[in-house]
Order: sequence, then C-alpha cells, then structure tokens
Amino acid sequence: MKKFLLSATFILLGVIFVNAQNKAVYGELGGNGLVFSANYDMRFTKSENGFGFRAGVGFAGGTGASVFTFPVGLNYLTGKDAHHLELGIGVTPITATIDLFDTDEDARGSTTFIMPTVGYRYAKVGKGFIGRIYVGPVIANGGFFFPWGGISAGIKF
Repeated sequence: MKKFLLSATFILLGVIFVNAQNKAVYGELGGNGLVFSANYDMRFTKSENGFGFRAGVGFAGGTGASVFTFPVGLNYLTGKDAHHLELGIGVTPITATIDLFDTDEDARGSTTFIMPTVGYRYAKVGKGFIGRIYVGPVIANGGFFFPWGGISAGIKF
C-alpha cells in the first residue's frame, strides 16, 4: 500500500508541475527546511492570488552529523500588486545520521514535522524577484511545538 501511495503521489506531482503557472525557485533560511533548503513553488492558476504548492530539499551537516529535509506544502496567497499575505501548511520529513564516537556505528533516525505558516510574499506579476518572510510553529511528534520562521529569496519564471 505504501508503494502505491508513493507512486500515486509522484504521478500527481508530475501532472501538477507540467500544468503549473507562475513557477519560482528560491533558497530559504530556516523555514520548512529547518536550516537551509532549495525550493520549487508554483501557483495552480494564472493569477498570483490563490492556491499553490511548494516542494524542496534541505541539508544541514557538520562534524559527524547530517540531516536531510524534504519540505512540501500547500499555500494560499491574497493581495494586490506585488504584496501578498501567504498562508500555508507544510509537512517536512526528516532523516538524520550521527557518527557515534568516530566508530563504524552510526545512529540513524527519521521523523516528520507539521508546519503551519503565515507571512509576507513580495512577487511582482510576471517574471522576476520573489522574497518571502514568515513565522509559524513547528509541530513535532506527541504535539510538541516550538516557534519558528523563515526567510526566502529567489526568481519567478
């Protein structure tokens, strides 16, 4: 059943990517990717306002540790000209590997965070710069949550 759902999800995402409008790519500090992520964002209509989708990949690492994130989510824009209120909900699966005491043993784990957001998006009609800033809690397993936010910059095409 998991393989079917995963396959169906990728097919649906492929159809959405092909038919999407107002596409953008941006880098994000903090936010749904937790540390740094590269993201693809698009609107479901030709209008700047309305529903859209984002998907990305993030990485954080250091001596003996690596964390990969895969933020995905839906967002809704409303506004005028280049200024938009952005409301979103995202899910971020996370995988981590930690080298234990420089041995051949690694600790591995994974979890998923839910991330509702509210923020500001600057995006002129047509191609060009896109900037975002937003806040919202990170909701982890067991209902644990903590305040979080992110800032993004990129290009619409």
